[in-house]
Amino acid sequence: MNTIRIWQTLRTSLFYTRFNSWYYIKFVFVLQALILLLAFPFLALFFHFMTTSLGYDSITDQNILEFLSNPLGLLFAVIFGLLALFFYIH
Repeated sequence: MNTIRIWQTLRTSLFYTRFNSWYYIKFVFVLQALILLLAFPFLALFFHFMTTSLGYDSITDQNILEFLSNPLGLLFAVIFGLLALFFYIH
């Protein structure tokens, strides 16, 4: 069984982060820009589709239980949550 050397792994990762920080910053910036420009509009369109297909103008605290009691509304909410989680993780 291979043992994991935690301190060696941390030193190596800090070494690469320190000397390649500009590449890391550029990668994170590009990734966050893609999420902002692609994921948010897609989630907004999906949310609009989700509400209009079930006949709602918006989802508020007044009608959330009614929305989630509909099987299609619950399915849409789960899909929306999974998509949001997917875009958040990546």
